[in-house]
Order: sequence, then C-alpha cells, then structure tokens
Amino acid sequence: MRLLVVDDETAARIKDEAPAAVEVPVLENVEDVVVRLMPAASRVPGTGVTEQARRNAALRQAFLDRYELLDAASVAEWAGSRSSNRRAQASRWASAKRVFGVPAGGHTLYPGFQFDDGGRPRPAVADVLKILAEMHLSAWATAIWWDTPSDVLGWRRPAEVVAVDPDEVIAAARIDARSLGA
Repeated sequence: MRLLVVDDETAARIKDEAPAAVEVPVLENVEDVVVRLMPAASRVPGTGVTEQARRNAALRQAFLDRYELLDAASVAEWAGSRSSNRRAQASRWASAKRVFGVPAGGHTLYPGFQFDDGGRPRPAVADVLKILAEMHLSAWATAIWWDTPSDVLGWRRPAEVVAVDPDEVIAAARIDARSLGA
C-alpha cells in the first residue's frame, strides 16, 4: 500500500468524488500516519481487547435474538403512518430521542419493546433515553442497558418491565446514571 498525504480540502474532494466502492481513508493527524506506517502485526489488539470484543459481540447477538426488531418501514406500518417516505416516522422519533435504534446488517433496527400496542413510542422510553444520554452511551450500549437485569427491577430486564412498570424503569436508569457519575 502506498500512502498519499494531502491537505484537508483535497482529501474532502477526493472522498466526495471517489466511486462508492473505493474507500479513501482520511488521515487526520500524525498519529493516523504513524499507525498506517507501522507493520500490520504490531497493530493486532491484545488478548484483553479481543476478549472484550467477543463479549460485546455475544451481548449484541443475544439482544438481536431476544427481541423483536423492526426496520423503519415496519415501524411506520405498525404506527399507521401514511407517509410515502417509509423511514421518516422512525427517523423523526429517533431524532427526537423518543426511541432508539441499533445498527445491524447495514440497517437501523428498532426494538419493539419501545412501542405500545398501537405502534407509538412508550413515553417512559423517552425519559430513560434522556437519562442514558447523560452517560454518553453508544446505540449498542443503550441497547445492552435495556437488556441487562437490574437489581432495582428485581433482576428483570428494563425491556421486559417498561410496558408494565415504566416508573420503575425510569428509577433504575436514574440510579445507574448516578452510580456512573453522570
């Protein structure tokens, strides 16, 4: 591999004009250049990083297996949206932090437990997402929070409790946020 170092303006132009199949890495600082110049063998993560990645992958797969997940078109259909843009409803709700989605298989999938029987976001989900935002969690870390049994909930998962006891789920989120210093 040959390394081409260009200024930011040229890099942006190349990235904009490159065919979609061509990946153009943008090296933002000296550290990026140094890492690219290092032999590949020295960039292999240690066993701790690899083990953590395996655990994260297992948690994500368990989440995908455990819950009904909807793509944006399914969210719109369930909510009875008549919009011609089938992604708009889920996107609006996610932007307003009323629901969350996780990236999987090139799509954003929305866990079904966030929605009531009419396909509308449960109000408690927005409250919890606001609290979790203070902890600066990624989409997947947010999903794992919903899937992790909580002592506050009698070792039940927030995703299993939100429909029947939303106030308890909000309380569990507040306790977790406080314990993590958010």
